[in-house]
Amino acid sequence: MKRIPVIFCIAFLSAPIWANDVVHDKKERTVTVQGEGKVQAVPDIATLSVEVSQEGEDLDPVTAEVRRQMNKVLDSVKAQAIDEKDIQTQVYNVRPKMEYDKRSNPQRAGYAVTNRIAIKVRDLKKVGKVLSAVIKRGATTVNGPDFEVDNRKDFERKALAAAYEDAYGKAAALAQAAGVKLGEIVSMNP
Repeated sequence: MKRIPVIFCIAFLSAPIWANDVVHDKKERTVTVQGEGKVQAVPDIATLSVEVSQEGEDLDPVTAEVRRQMNKVLDSVKAQAIDEKDIQTQVYNVRPKMEYDKRSNPQRAGYAVTNRIAIKVRDLKKVGKVLSAVIKRGATTVNGPDFEVDNRKDFERKALAAAYEDAYGKAAALAQAAGVKLGEIVSMNP
């Protein structure tokens, strides 16, 4: 099943209205309307969040093991022809694990180390292979895929243009119904 992101914008438009026989030096009357614009886009990328985490008593061996496992995961991703620019570290976290004695005094019991990366898959046909590869090579957690549009700005601009057209159409209809003319736009907010 393909998810289709919908990019949604709202524009607010204010324009003065004048009656045909009214002198314009009186206080301007305005009409404020709201317009909607929606654009559907077919996803062209998938993003995976892949994590390797490990716990242990001593920090150095735990860190080394997480590094070794993540290098295996990265090698498997690169073997799927994923560009390095599409692989980014999201989180690297080292935290102590605490245990409490009978008097509720904290005692360090070891460490937990987590390394999480984000992988942008540009060829959607490869998503399953990338998922399978990272799991086989030692990923402890995988979130996604999240299907997205790589260049959202183009679609957002189209949605804004549609929102403007909708708002202007509403303002023109209101002016016509009131028997007045629509003036220049006074303000507009996306």
